[in-house]
Amino acid sequence: MRIYAAVFALCAIAGLMLAQQPNSSSPEKKSAESADAHNAGTVSGSEKPNKGTNEAGATDDSSPKWYTAIKQPEWLTVVIAMLALGIIAWQSYETRKAAKAAVLGVQISISKERFRIKVRPPPDQWNFPVDFDPSTQQAVLRREHWQGVMYDVHCYGLTEGYILEAFDGACVSDSQDAPPLIISPMHNLPWRIDPTDSKQTYWRGEARMLKRMESLEDAIDVVEGRKFVHFWGRIKYRDVFFDVFRKERETSWRWVWKFTGNAGDTAIGTPLGGRFGRWEKCGPPEDNRET
Repeated sequence: MRIYAAVFALCAIAGLMLAQQPNSSSPEKKSAESADAHNAGTVSGSEKPNKGTNEAGATDDSSPKWYTAIKQPEWLTVVIAMLALGIIAWQSYETRKAAKAAVLGVQISISKERFRIKVRPPPDQWNFPVDFDPSTQQAVLRREHWQGVMYDVHCYGLTEGYILEAFDGACVSDSQDAPPLIISPMHNLPWRIDPTDSKQTYWRGEARMLKRMESLEDAIDVVEGRKFVHFWGRIKYRDVFFDVFRKERETSWRWVWKFTGNAGDTAIGTPLGGRFGRWEKCGPPEDNRET
C-alpha cells in the first residue's frame, strides 16, 4: 500500500509541473507579440518609451497567475490519470485482502477437519515391575517375559488418516537425557483409521523396554533417581488433503519417568514403599511435536 501511495504522489507532482509549463503556441502569447511589434513600428526615434516602465509592465503582465494551471487543458488529463491510478491501487489492495482472507478460511477449515494423532502415557498408572512376596513381605522384581511402558493413542478429526510408519521404544538409562533411538514397529495399529468411528478413536499400545531392569537394585536405582525410564516413538501418516498440499504428517514423543515426591502425581508401589511420580517430556523439540 505504501508503494501505491508513493507512485500516486509522484504522479501528482509530475502533473502539476507539466501543467504549469508555458505554452508557446497559446493565442494570448501570439496576440501579445503582434501588439508589441505594432507599437514598436509606430514609435519615432526621438520619442523613446520609458524603458523602466515598459519592463516593469512586461514583468507584471508575464507573471503567472494562480489560476493559470487550472486554465491549462492538460490539468484535466492529470486529474483523470490520478483518479484512475487511485482506483487501480484501491482495487489491487482489496483483491489482495480478499485473497488472504480466502486462504485463511481454507486453512481454518482444513485444520478442523483433518486427521490428527496424539500419543500420551497414561497419567494415572505405570506398570512398575515390582511385587511383594506375601510370605516374607519383601519386595521382589517381577519376572516377566518382557518389561514395557503402556501408552494411549488418540485419533481425532472428521476425515480419514493413513498410517505410513509407526515405531516405539523404551529403556532404562543411567542418564535423564534422551538416549539414542532404538525403535521397534508398533503392533495392532491399522494402516487406515476413520476417527468418526468410535471403535477407531482410541488404541492402547505398549513399548518394550530394551534395556530393562534386571534386578531389584535396578528398580531401587530408578526410585532414588540414579537411573531413568525413557519412552519414545514416532508415527508418520497422511491425511485426505495430501493430494493438494503434498505434506506428510508426524506425531513424535519422548518421555522420561521421574519420582517427584509430589502427592498430586501418580502413586507407585516400589521396593522402598509407596512413591509418587510422573512422566515428563524430554529431548529436542523435533522429538516432541504434532505436525
